[in-house]
Amino acid sequence: MIKRRKSLIGGVLLFLLVQPFSLYAFDNLDFRTAQLAPSQTSELTAKLAAMFLLPKVVGNNDELARKLGFSGIADFGFQQLSKLDVLPPFPVFRIGLDRLVQWQLQNPKPSPIWLLLEESNFLRWPVPFPAWFLFPITLSGQVKSSVSIAMTANDRTWKIHQIGSPEQIVQLMNHGAPPAYFVVEIPALDRYYLGTIDGSVFKIKHVIDERFPDSIPSISILAGDEESAVAAFQRLQPESEKVYQDQAPR
Repeated sequence: MIKRRKSLIGGVLLFLLVQPFSLYAFDNLDFRTAQLAPSQTSELTAKLAAMFLLPKVVGNNDELARKLGFSGIADFGFQQLSKLDVLPPFPVFRIGLDRLVQWQLQNPKPSPIWLLLEESNFLRWPVPFPAWFLFPITLSGQVKSSVSIAMTANDRTWKIHQIGSPEQIVQLMNHGAPPAYFVVEIPALDRYYLGTIDGSVFKIKHVIDERFPDSIPSISILAGDEESAVAAFQRLQPESEKVYQDQAPR
C-alpha cells in the first residue's frame, strides 16, 4: 500500500512538473527578447532551397515557374541563379482549431498569447525556439516566392516544408517584416495574419481584405488594419465553431 501510494504521489508530482511546462511554459515569454531569430542551419537550408532546389524543381517548366511567382524559366538562366537569395524569415505560429474554440469558450479568456503556445510551435531547446520559419525568396532583391522551413521534436535537421505561395508572401511583406512581425496561421479556417507583441499586448495586422457578414453589424476589415488579437479572434468565433462542429465525428 505504501509503495503504491509513493508511486501515485510520484506520478502526480511528475504530472505537475510536466504539465505546466507543456501547457504554460511560454506564458511569460517576452517576444521582444525571446530567441525568435533563425539559426544558421535553418538559414543555410533556406538558401540551398532557393538557390539549388528551386531551379531543379522548375527545370524547363515555364508554367510552373510563373506559378511559383517568377516571370518564367528565363529567371533561372545561368546568369540569374546567383541573384536568387532569401531574406530574414518570419517565425510562423499555427493555431489549431480545437485550441481556438477552447480559448473562445473560456470565461474569463486567458491572454491571446496563449493561443500561440502550442507545443508544435516551439522546439524544446534550452531557450524556446520557433519550429517553423517562412523565408521570402528574392530575385535581384525583389520578393518573388517563399520557402517554409520546419523542424519537429523528433527531427535532427531542418526540413523544407513548402516552396511557393508567392501571393501570400507578397501580401505579408507589403504590410510588415520580421523581426517586428511574425506570421499567425489558422489552417482550418484558411486564415493568415501578421502578429506583433509588445510586452503583453498582442496585436493582429490584416494582410488581405476580409468581410464578416455574420457580425452585427456586418464588418469589413481592410488589408493593413491592425487591431487587438482578442478582437480578431473573437470575430472568428461563429466560423470556428461551425467548422469545428462539421469536423467532429458523428
